[in-house]
Amino acid sequence: LEACEDSSALEVNATGVPKHVVSIVRSRAIEVSGYVNDPKETVQGGYFTQIVQSSRVFIHDARGRNERHIVDITASAYVSVERSGSFATKNATFTTHGAYEHDLSYDNCFGYMSFSNSGPIFGSSTRKVDVSNHDGTNLNFGQFSHQGLSDATFRNCQFPSESYISLDGVKFENCEFGAVRFAQNSN
Repeated sequence: LEACEDSSALEVNATGVPKHVVSIVRSRAIEVSGYVNDPKETVQGGYFTQIVQSSRVFIHDARGRNERHIVDITASAYVSVERSGSFATKNATFTTHGAYEHDLSYDNCFGYMSFSNSGPIFGSSTRKVDVSNHDGTNLNFGQFSHQGLSDATFRNCQFPSESYISLDGVKFENCEFGAVRFAQNSN
């Protein structure tokens, strides 16, 4: 979906795809749901949804098995993800690159979350993130970029595996962690 507005791709199911099941580029007001199973490539592809330079995107009921990402967000805003996830991901179920993504929400999702971990070449900033009722494995942000996430709130979440978290501008309410490493990247 490139340069689209008020469009949808619902109940899209794919097996063995080489790259992305749904790619959203420079688009607005998009709705997506579906499933990806055993993509052919999990280094440059293997995504259910990749969202680039887009806004007002609603992803729901998106699932996968052996994929790289269920939702990959780059340089986008006002993205909402609900009832989506995977525990058999090859990288991070949900990821942002730190390319100034903002106003993102995740509700009733599951899997590994990684925010702003692509380094300074992408800009190292993801902000205004709200995560509620997440059943995760790991939570990582700021690990590689040493900048990361700001103005973020996590409510009623659990991440039982090792997590790496920068404490700059992040609130946790009723969250449980396994092993966790905290850092503060600001001065």
